[in-house]
Amino acid sequence: AREAIISCNIFTPDDGSLASANKTFARLLEASDGRPNLGKELKGILLGNGFADPQATASFECFDSSADRRFMEGFLQNWFFSGQMKTPAIKYGLATEEEFNHWATALHTWREDPGSFATFGWGEVIARRAS
Repeated sequence: AREAIISCNIFTPDDGSLASANKTFARLLEASDGRPNLGKELKGILLGNGFADPQATASFECFDSSADRRFMEGFLQNWFFSGQMKTPAIKYGLATEEEFNHWATALHTWREDPGSFATFGWGEVIARRAS
């Protein structure tokens, strides 16, 4: 099993704008009964559901090269900044249209910086069914 650990996502350099967007995403998941840091809980969940010998690890998916950064900006523009995400975030009072506009500008600035780097954190567990 592999699940996100949203609190481990990193964008650098960042003036706090992208960290704020990441926190808003986590709060949006929670508002929809999601678990933004489920990756940290996988081992216990599998043990609690009859699995044995879990082996937990974690990894970071890194975005470093110019192509990686272009991909990340495009991915987030088409997903996080889409109406499907923005509308509920605004509806739940988690963010404003102005904040989304600011975050989009911050993301573009991040992408253009040759020293920029990002990671997404993941929790991973391999286990087997108990006999």
